Amino acid sequence: MSKRKPDDKVSIYVDALKVNLPEKEEKATYKDIEDYVFKTYNIKVSSLDIALCKEKYGLTQRENYNKAKNPFYQQPKVNKEKEDYIVEAFKHFKP
Repeated sequence: MSKRKPDDKVSIYVDALKVNLPEKEEKATYKDIEDYVFKTYNIKVSSLDIALCKEKYGLTQRENYNKAKNPFYQQPKVNKEKEDYIVEAFKHFKP
């Protein structure tokens, strides 16, 4: 292999305002959902509550790398009232 330099250069100008790029899909974060539930219903929900609701309704989640070492560990359940508020936040944000 040789270390030759190119003989000709090509310059291209692209106007970013004229290029049709797909819209970035904004998704609500756990913090957004927590804030919405607190402002709307004055109840605090945890990220665990949100994650359990996402799992129950089949919404996409990332893999949890901080898994329990004990195979018999049981996660606490979300009470029905908080679950209803979180589902309402899901509908509001459309995740």
